[in-house]
Amino acid sequence: MDKFVISAQNGIGKISSVVKETMVNKIMDFLKEEYGNDNVAMVRTGTSSEVNEIGVKVGTLVDEGFDYDLCMTVNATIKSHKDKFTKRYTVPAFDFEYSKENYENYMREKKEKELEKETKKAERKTSAQKKEEFKQKQLEELKERQKENREKDMARYEELKKEQEKKETE
Repeated sequence: MDKFVISAQNGIGKISSVVKETMVNKIMDFLKEEYGNDNVAMVRTGTSSEVNEIGVKVGTLVDEGFDYDLCMTVNATIKSHKDKFTKRYTVPAFDFEYSKENYENYMREKKEKELEKETKKAERKTSAQKKEEFKQKQLEELKERQKENREKDMARYEELKKEQEKKETE
């Protein structure tokens, strides 16, 4: 890692500019190696406030039979080591370790929410399965009762038939 010293001849603006240019070139060289020279370039993006970013064509997207470039941009921004004050707001100094930890917390919370969502989905599925199993059990019980009632009815019918035959023979 390089070390930069702020001096009268070498201010933060100059240092930031040199570092940004160096890092953009390193990133672009890497991306050109991965995706080819024709697929990596500096691009100007934005609507109301345009910015220069690294643009990369990472693949082809087929949508409804038509091919489109699948692109991404990389925004290289030098972060300030001091708080920045304006009339309307304050931008705190960039703290790498805090930001890294903040990202890790964000990802952990995101995974926890996904797990919670999957758990609730599984519970709903289990609940639906239990309801279905209960319905099946009730249906089976109903069929069994109907079968028993048919057998009783048939037995009663046979008894009545025998009684009728007995009366007719007498």
